[in-house]
Amino acid sequence: RIFKYAGNLRRMLQSVLGSFMSLFWAFVLLFITFYLFSIATIQGMANYLSSDEGQAADEELRRQIVTYFGSVFKAMMSYHMATSGGKEWALYYEVLVQASEMTAALFALVVAFTQIALLNIMTGIFVETAMKLAKPDRHVMALEQRKADYHDAMEIRGLLGTLDVDCTGSIGWDEFSSIANDPEVEAMLSVMGLDIKDAGLVFKMLCDTSGSDEVELDSLLDACMKMRGPATSLDLQVLGYRTGKIGAQLATLQRHVKASPH
Repeated sequence: RIFKYAGNLRRMLQSVLGSFMSLFWAFVLLFITFYLFSIATIQGMANYLSSDEGQAADEELRRQIVTYFGSVFKAMMSYHMATSGGKEWALYYEVLVQASEMTAALFALVVAFTQIALLNIMTGIFVETAMKLAKPDRHVMALEQRKADYHDAMEIRGLLGTLDVDCTGSIGWDEFSSIANDPEVEAMLSVMGLDIKDAGLVFKMLCDTSGSDEVELDSLLDACMKMRGPATSLDLQVLGYRTGKIGAQLATLQRHVKASPH
């Protein structure tokens, strides 16, 4: 219930918790990538150290090779620090290039691939997952929609209430036309999704429904809320159903008229 009143915090927590699986598989992918290339790097350094050239190499170079690439774990950590900014990749490259240019080229290629392609791909997946999880759930969306409907209803009620000068709870055509033909009011209603093109037709429709020359404010408010926005597929289905029912009733009435004696 506390998170209901802290929508941003709630969506952040949902995004973080929902991204754990993506984070896990990202670590797995990085682990596999670094593990495979670390083995290749270690093999290259082992061949160099066991060769005559490696035996005659400078002691400082041999120490650096063992420090940075002396085991699979050390090599993986070197790849990790070179790609994540822990240390400059040039430091490791200068050590490798003195021992094997091919191994150094492989190291530079892996670092470039990881930084340019792999990390960006994983970042895109994280962002996509977070965006999906950050969308409000149905309960929040329904609550926001009810709030918006209530706000629009109160604005329309306040607008209509100013026309009921005699406080009878209903308005006539003169009062209705004054609000429907006002450009400022028309623009405000259009923003709320209520676009009245023909004020006379709308008022006549409401009067025919109520059977009076005046329309009650509550009925007018209810009609305005229903007329907001474009027609939906459900509205068209209901209209088609009612038209079909009327057609069936007219056909039945026509058969009765033809069957009745003159």
